[in-house]
Amino acid sequence: MFTLFALLAAAASNPSLTKPALPVMPSLTMTDCENPKSRTTRLAEIEEDKSWTGSADRFNSAWVDYLEARMDKLGMSKSEQNKFLDGVADSKEFKALQAKNEAILSQMGQDFETIKDTGSEEGACKTVAGMLDALTPMMQNATQQYELMDMAIVAEAKRRKISLND
Repeated sequence: MFTLFALLAAAASNPSLTKPALPVMPSLTMTDCENPKSRTTRLAEIEEDKSWTGSADRFNSAWVDYLEARMDKLGMSKSEQNKFLDGVADSKEFKALQAKNEAILSQMGQDFETIKDTGSEEGACKTVAGMLDALTPMMQNATQQYELMDMAIVAEAKRRKISLND
């Protein structure tokens, strides 16, 4: 029992013990968009529920905090940390995930530009639905990038015989 309390206390005081959780984004289906009553209701619900706005930024910020806390345990200077993480970001896998997210962002930008040109609420709603659907895969790709960084940190900690859980 004491061990459980010690772990809980450590988790509360040590952000490096808990990886950020993927936020839940609102959903808007094509069926919602096709039905005028459902469309109005769902759009109003999404607009009223501000809990999800900024969640991608908070999610990314939480990952940065998590990784920084773990990097600090490696005993590297900030410039060494930057060089270390640049090496991860230079990997083929990281770059492939980055390219996927850039494609998603590009499509979202194009979709956003066409909302006003759709000529109908249904069309605009379907565009917004597609954009909302794109947020989760984009954050999943980012999570995989953060995981690549974390795996490199774990490997470096192991190489240096440093515990990340202290």
